[in-house]
Amino acid sequence: MLSADYVFGLALALVVTLNLYFASRIERERVAMQWDRNGEPTWYASKWIMMCGMVAFMAAVRLFIWLPSTYARSACTAFSWE
Repeated sequence: MLSADYVFGLALALVVTLNLYFASRIERERVAMQWDRNGEPTWYASKWIMMCGMVAFMAAVRLFIWLPSTYARSACTAFSWE
């Protein structure tokens, strides 16, 4: 495993822990997700969708970073002239 995997694991654990800790402090069930130029919310999402969405987004970004780094490395070694 790369050191980036350890950092990602720690960051993911921190986000999940903070989500669980602060979930009870968010009083509303729906949270504003995007604002317009006047500072007014344009759409809302469920509190749990917002919190789980952040974890899913982190995992998706890590996956898209991991895939090219894994398969590009193996493709480069397959055509090595050494």
